[in-house]
Amino acid sequence: MRALWHFGPAHRFAELDLTITSVCDPEYLAEKLTLAVHHAGLKGWRDADAQPLYQWLVEGVHTMPLGNGVRGSNRSGFVLLRFTRFPTSDGDVIVRLTVAETDSALDGSPLDDDGVSVPGG
Repeated sequence: MRALWHFGPAHRFAELDLTITSVCDPEYLAEKLTLAVHHAGLKGWRDADAQPLYQWLVEGVHTMPLGNGVRGSNRSGFVLLRFTRFPTSDGDVIVRLTVAETDSALDGSPLDDDGVSVPGG
């Protein structure tokens, strides 16, 4: 696993970039990525966010056929997640999860203090 922390102006956290090259074992890969995000200590991350993230990652890693690339975005509270999976030339997969703090929903609407989208905000 490779993890890169990126920081922006005034050393504010910008994003966490996680990459794993491995055999395609959806449960293993989803568990490793979920644990990394869970232990990163991102603002607004809650313990309850781990299980939905794990399930979303299992589905993304396991998307068939394995020779195709997969891309998706998700949000959990104040955490934006961007996922990709693509094949290697030797039959493995590369999975990448980029995690960033956010104050808006996937549709661009603002979030309230609990990380819930405010419609028409």
